Amino acid sequence: PVTTAEELATLVEEVATRPGRPTRIHPATRVFQALRIAVNGELDALATALEASIRLLAVGGRIVVLSYHSLEDRIVKRTFAAAARGCICPPRLPLCGCGKKPTLRLVTDAPIVASDDEVAMNPRSRSAKLRVAERLGDDVGAAMREKSFGFLALLTRLRQTCCDPDMLPWQKSPLTDSGKINLLSPR
Repeated sequence: PVTTAEELATLVEEVATRPGRPTRIHPATRVFQALRIAVNGELDALATALEASIRLLAVGGRIVVLSYHSLEDRIVKRTFAAAARGCICPPRLPLCGCGKKPTLRLVTDAPIVASDDEVAMNPRSRSAKLRVAERLGDDVGAAMREKSFGFLALLTRLRQTCCDPDMLPWQKSPLTDSGKINLLSPR
C-alpha cells in the first residue's frame, strides 16, 4: 500500500512517464490536483459561489473570474453562458414560454490568457484564463419580447382570435397562413 505522498508521486512517475518524452510538469501533479479538488469539493463550491455572485451583483457590475485549469474554466464558461442566454425553451417552439431573461452580458467572448512574454516571466500563468461578464438590468429582453409574443400575449391573442365573432377559429388567423394554429412549427 501507498502510505506517503512521495510514494504516490514515485509510483505515478513510473507508470505515467514515457521514455524519451520529457514533460513540462511532474506527472503526479495532476493526480494530486484531482485528489485536492475531490476532497475539498472545489468544483461544487465554485459553481455555488458563481451562482450566488451573479445574484448579488448590482446592475452594471462586473464579475471577473480567473480559472487555473480546464475543469474550473468549463464551469465558469457554462455558468456565464447560461446566465447570458435567456430563453431556455426548446428550439422547436416558435415562441418563448419560459419568460427567462438574460442576467449577464459576456464582456469577453473568449478567455483572456497570458501572453508568451508573461508566461516566460511567470510560468504559473500558462494555464490561467480570465473571463468577464456584466450584470444586466431587469428590463433586459424587452426588445426580444417585442419581436416575438410572450407566452401570455400568445394566449391572449389566441383567445381573441378564437372568440372574435368576425374571425372563426377555422378561418385564416393572423397567427398562421393556413387557418390552423400549429405551435410547434417555427415561423
